[in-house]
Amino acid sequence: MFYIGRNKSGLWVVREAAGGSGGLFLFKQSAARFARRQSEPAGCAMMFLAEPFELDVANRGGRVAGLLAAASKIAVRLIGPAIAEWRKLVADISDACSSQRRHREAIEKELFRGQYTLTSKNDDDLPVP
Repeated sequence: MFYIGRNKSGLWVVREAAGGSGGLFLFKQSAARFARRQSEPAGCAMMFLAEPFELDVANRGGRVAGLLAAASKIAVRLIGPAIAEWRKLVADISDACSSQRRHREAIEKELFRGQYTLTSKNDDDLPVP
């Protein structure tokens, strides 16, 4: 019996129930073909899993899929922290802009009692009715 499903990266994973063989593939048909060829001439049962699972035996499947899996692990390790820092920076900038806008609105309301607004960020501008 072979289990067939996708891993977290979206690649197709095939694994023999006994753990004797398995592989990673780009296409579902390639995964099913691998299972059929591994069990020739008797044939095999294939169980398609809905939940993601990872290959825990040596990859004897497609070379491209194996390279993609390795590359995605490296990319997650390198790019993940950079994305997290970028999100922090965007959040800090957004907070600073909204804080500045609130302060400006409060100053206008206090100085001009809601009758005027400043037309630019230059403090030397005269109020415009």
